Amino acid sequence: MPGDKILVIRPYWLDLILAGEKTLEIRGTPYRPGRYFLGYNKQVLAVAQLGNPLRIVSAEHWVSLQSQHRVVTDTLPYKRTFGLPILSVRAVRPVPFHHPRGAITIVKFRV
Repeated sequence: MPGDKILVIRPYWLDLILAGEKTLEIRGTPYRPGRYFLGYNKQVLAVAQLGNPLRIVSAEHWVSLQSQHRVVTDTLPYKRTFGLPILSVRAVRPVPFHHPRGAITIVKFRV
């Protein structure tokens, strides 16, 4: 539907999410819990239910969550780092969407 939120995710991470191997999406913004479509390359490919954002406050905390976020580094990726729990996810038939120039994290659905 127009206005639905699409989280833009690179294919490598999307594959890990769909396989159930990545259960914590990392962002520099604490997105609200709820339904998000997951897309890449102007195609919606999955739908996920995200939980309450978790503020990751230290390198030690970051490393302790590595099995969930799957990012291999000892340093926090953002000045303010948040983990978004992926409560459920399922692949969907690809649906094209308009990806505005310069949008890199989240876009609103519009064909």
